[in-house]
Amino acid sequence: MYISDSDPGQDARDRFGRRLGYVTPEGAGTRTLQERVLAAGWARVYVYAGDPFGRVDGFRAVAAEAERARLGVWAACDGRFDRPAR
Repeated sequence: MYISDSDPGQDARDRFGRRLGYVTPEGAGTRTLQERVLAAGWARVYVYAGDPFGRVDGFRAVAAEAERARLGVWAACDGRFDRPAR
């Protein structure tokens, strides 16, 4: 089971009606699912239409650490999310 928390500065749903929010697995401490994927180097931070979300600075810090440590995509294909892994 997961706990999802929406961002008060953003829409609760996207233009397709999908629910938007931060997802925290129960029993996983305070790190969100998004932070876990960023920390592993398998995602990058994206800000839609130049409207930063509430946790953008923290997410960017987590992503930068994964890049410095050469994790995930940074190791597999030099951070190029648009190319297949080697």
